[in-house]
Amino acid sequence: MRKAMIVLLAALGGCMSEGSPTTALAPEASAKAVGSPVRCIDPQQISARRVLGPSSLAFEVAGTTYRNDLTENCPGLGRGAQFKIIQLEVQGGQLCSGDSFQAYDPGETRGVGSQAFPRCRLGAFTPIETR
Repeated sequence: MRKAMIVLLAALGGCMSEGSPTTALAPEASAKAVGSPVRCIDPQQISARRVLGPSSLAFEVAGTTYRNDLTENCPGLGRGAQFKIIQLEVQGGQLCSGDSFQAYDPGETRGVGSQAFPRCRLGAFTPIETR
């Protein structure tokens, strides 16, 4: 299988709590599912992504928003600066449940390097209702 690294810059913007080290949950974190979860998505079709909190991400793929509920909380995902780097490890041509990623603030990596940040695992991709 081909292994590829994809680096995404995820804007936290409105997900941040003013003056707090953790983020408030974005509305998509509790959005209603509008279909059955899928195991994989095409990483080439991802047009946007957002951190929803310490245990979930959102991916915009070909007009559908998917919430990915991680297999467990990802340390550091819900805190940090306005921007996070999301480095995905894609196995083969699809981004799938069980694939890993790292999330880090580019400023923090200057002192410790990106390898100091934990690897986290993706869960299933659930299509959700958006407004």
